[in-house]
Amino acid sequence: MLRIGRNLRDLDCPFVDELEFSYENNFDIVQVWYSKGKIDATYIEDSLEYIKNSLIPVIIHAAMDISDFDEYEDDLIGKLVYLNHKELILHPMIKSELVTAESSRRLEEKVIIFAKKLEKLNITVYVENNHKHMKCFYTLSQWKRFFKSAPKNVELLLDVVHVMYADDYEEMIKLVNFRRPKALHIADTIKGKIGKKHLHIPIGRGIIDFNRIFNEIIPNYNDLVILEIKNTDKNIIDSRDKIRDIIVKK
Repeated sequence: MLRIGRNLRDLDCPFVDELEFSYENNFDIVQVWYSKGKIDATYIEDSLEYIKNSLIPVIIHAAMDISDFDEYEDDLIGKLVYLNHKELILHPMIKSELVTAESSRRLEEKVIIFAKKLEKLNITVYVENNHKHMKCFYTLSQWKRFFKSAPKNVELLLDVVHVMYADDYEEMIKLVNFRRPKALHIADTIKGKIGKKHLHIPIGRGIIDFNRIFNEIIPNYNDLVILEIKNTDKNIIDSRDKIRDIIVKK
């Protein structure tokens, strides 16, 4: 079933207002950020309890450095169990040390061990691709090696901006032909603009041809879409409507 959700905007946007905006404007789900034991939520004391009782479904996006798994994975599992969540977006990365072939393999092993723990809890894990400068969870060979050992509860989350800031449709095609994604991060971008600014702009204002993506590369897509656009209310709603119209071919 097609579900179109969104991420939260910057930390100066009240957490409660963001969830209410998403609910009132008929988004299907909201993505909240988890990092180093904390859920990013402003102007609210008990975000976990609010999420549990939210009128709109919430999915956690866990940004996990290679050094975070040993320290925070049990905490994250505890939060998922408390919330009775059956899905998790996992963005594995290497920032605390050099990215090498050895550290990339070690990160893959940590993700597999973590995913196996979640498999016992019937939790699906959407593992996100990185951009090429991260040099892990990016190349087709890395993904083939990873999925060879990954448990069955692991799915691919394709972050379109991570691939397309380099205008690299061929890389996307290779990855999608190997493993059809069950979740997408969607935004538009400008060629070459990534890194610290990690540019995500409204749909239709950048270089990405979403008609090609949904008609040729991932046709008949009918799974999870998360809009990662931090902009005005109108830009967010318009972007959602554009993507939905392309997917359902209105």
